[in-house]
Amino acid sequence: MPDVVSATAAVTDHLQALVGAVPDPGQVTAPPGAGRVAISHRCGEGGERAQGLVWVLAACILAGSASTFVGTTMRG
Repeated sequence: MPDVVSATAAVTDHLQALVGAVPDPGQVTAPPGAGRVAISHRCGEGGERAQGLVWVLAACILAGSASTFVGTTMRG
């Protein structure tokens, strides 16, 4: 049983050291646009933002596919 107690004490010491190493950010302010996101979500504009993200995702997939295709055809 002493091994369990010493192991628990060691884990507790490590956790206290870890928590002590985390800096306190102090008073923080909301990031820019946080209120706008909340308001637009309420007004139903979130779908337009999601649609924009889908277009960006599709463009990334297209660019990745095109680079793979070009790389394959250039090797011969």
